[in-house]
Amino acid sequence: MSGTLFFGTRGYMQEIPMPAFNADHSKTGWGVTSQYLNGGAGVRSSVASHKVYQWSWNLAAPAALRPLSDFADGVYGNELMYFLDPITMNQNVLPQHWAFPGQGGHDGPVLIGDERPALFATAYNPLGYPAKSARYSLSGATTSLFVPIPAGYVAWVGVHGPLTGLEGGVRVRSWSGSYSAAVFPEVLAVDSDVRVNTMFTGAGIELDLAPIVEDGFAAVYPSATTYPSSSTTPAVGDPATSIVMSGNIVQILKAGVVPETGGFISGQGHAGCRFEGFPVQMAYSAGIRDGLVGMSAKLVEVWE
Repeated sequence: MSGTLFFGTRGYMQEIPMPAFNADHSKTGWGVTSQYLNGGAGVRSSVASHKVYQWSWNLAAPAALRPLSDFADGVYGNELMYFLDPITMNQNVLPQHWAFPGQGGHDGPVLIGDERPALFATAYNPLGYPAKSARYSLSGATTSLFVPIPAGYVAWVGVHGPLTGLEGGVRVRSWSGSYSAAVFPEVLAVDSDVRVNTMFTGAGIELDLAPIVEDGFAAVYPSATTYPSSSTTPAVGDPATSIVMSGNIVQILKAGVVPETGGFISGQGHAGCRFEGFPVQMAYSAGIRDGLVGMSAKLVEVWE
């Protein structure tokens, strides 16, 4: 994937040329600055934000950029666009509101149900995990997140939180046209330098929050001892009623590569994008290398 971007819909993805130098991957949120009569000032802004990608390509073969127009035209369905940037694949490809679940307790997207999660201080740790952790009740409609996996790569997932109470509930399912059995990665402590502990293969993975039950998706922790400790140890297969998350990490690594240990990595990815308008194509002279073209496109992260 060196020099290319893995791009497309859930149903059809391919490699396209990397955008030109100085591609804009900005975050956008609400904000306002107020000037006070006493000469002071105040600033209010949202905690959460969405990503905006403004790309351009120069002197490219028309066939190499044609897929962008096809995706924008709905040739491959009116679905969200996903892409993996080689610069961030080995970091954390989650959007920030999944990497830092505490955003949902402020103004970020709520990951399950209709109520915002309760927030509380994360235990002291030297690894940079978010200061606030979120407790979600595992009830109500869940919001899912899709992460594509290129051929020759695997996804590594790590769920971090306090190891107290009956927790769990980050459900991960591999996807390759259909779902595989659900897996609930075992929670890692915030003072552990193990960033990720569960590997997935396939064309992609889907994450959401769900109770851990013995039946249904046939996914349970293998023994009661793998639940985080509590005053009352749950029986094998008992459903978790809530989950506490401090920080989550998903890395896309080449098959066979061992994940590095270390501290928290904030979310560098997105939850799915749509084109704002249509790509703009610039045709250079047909005499320049058999008619090369340029193109610009803007994609905006949306929460659907």
